[in-house]
Amino acid sequence: MIMSAAYEDALRVLKLADRADPITEIVARKIIEVARTGESNRTRLRDKALAELSKCAREYEGLPLATVQRSEALAGKVRKTSRDDGKGRRRVASKT
Repeated sequence: MIMSAAYEDALRVLKLADRADPITEIVARKIIEVARTGESNRTRLRDKALAELSKCAREYEGLPLATVQRSEALAGKVRKTSRDDGKGRRRVASKT
């Protein structure tokens, strides 16, 4: 029940309504992963999962920029600049 509530909260924060969107499965897996560490608070579970996803998203350039921005906003990151990396992808620099 706590995991499903954290999952629903995470999807709401990320504004993901389409359950067929592949990112929803990634969110679910991350919630489960964090829950296995022993976290049992719904809000902390959601926040930790989204913070870890945010870290992974910055490392994976193919993820849509809007998703990275939403997850970083939740994790308390401050957006600074974005630029094209020359290959048609956006690279984002953020200040923590």
